[in-house]
Amino acid sequence: MKTIKAKNGEWVNLNNHLTTVTKLEGKDFAVAVATNTGILKASLKHLEGILAPSPEFVELTEKAKPYQGKTDKKSEKAMQKLEKDNAKIIEARKKQIDDANKLLAEDLEIELMPISTDIYPDKITAEQVTGLLIIK
Repeated sequence: MKTIKAKNGEWVNLNNHLTTVTKLEGKDFAVAVATNTGILKASLKHLEGILAPSPEFVELTEKAKPYQGKTDKKSEKAMQKLEKDNAKIIEARKKQIDDANKLLAEDLEIELMPISTDIYPDKITAEQVTGLLIIK
């Protein structure tokens, strides 16, 4: 095992990337990927749902759909009214996103199983390797 320090956002990216290589064959590689996936899942629990919009914001986006991308005056006025009438909901969403970005920028140390190049499967792409470099 190896302790690695990285940003929460980098850990999320690694966790997402590991799911893309789960079908590659090779016993040692598979064990390392599965082990690390489990560790990351437990280590990143504090990030679950941090960007999930509130029910009020979801409702507001539904109301705004008919006007999005339209440039006629009626649509623009309707959108402005929605924004004005729901300023608190919009500001709460902006704050939620800002808070999530701050959390994703924080450092976190996690102990993972290194995945060295000698256990990489023969049929692995450069893109797949690039996503694993943080845990080599």
